[in-house]
Amino acid sequence: MACADKVAILGNMGDEALQGTCNLFGSLAVATITQSKSEEPTSPRSPRNDVCNRIDILVQAQRLHGYMGAGTVHHIAFRAPSDSAQLEWREVLSKVPLSVTAVLDRTYFHSIYFREPGGALFEIATDPPGFTFDEPVEHLGEGLKLPAWLERRRANIERALIPIDLPHLRKEQADA
Repeated sequence: MACADKVAILGNMGDEALQGTCNLFGSLAVATITQSKSEEPTSPRSPRNDVCNRIDILVQAQRLHGYMGAGTVHHIAFRAPSDSAQLEWREVLSKVPLSVTAVLDRTYFHSIYFREPGGALFEIATDPPGFTFDEPVEHLGEGLKLPAWLERRRANIERALIPIDLPHLRKEQADA
């Protein structure tokens, strides 16, 4: 899975939350932390294998807290290659101390969540079982797959979705 060059946390957190957030990610050695009270944070990216490990924290006191909707981010997800790697992260995060959720089964992956001191929600999700759990890779994306806990809402979800046109599928179906 490809990753972005960096994660940016933009907000109007106070000095205490800012310091707590920097301490958290710095002590976990997961990122090069930059903090700025200007418009554009700057720091070199320090690549470490294929891990995304730069977090820019940009504090702008004049900004309001975000509300769910267009233009906001609900949470930031990090990847764990296995269940055991995720459990190691959970143990480390629990010692910080943070309020870390139990492992949640999301059908296609397992997740844990925590909030950093500034309030941003983070997820660490596993690769397994993966999106080929219930369909072969050749057919991924052809139909709406939902975890069991969302099946009761299928009709409402389907009504709200905008149809996606996949010309290559139309051609394959016409040739069949």
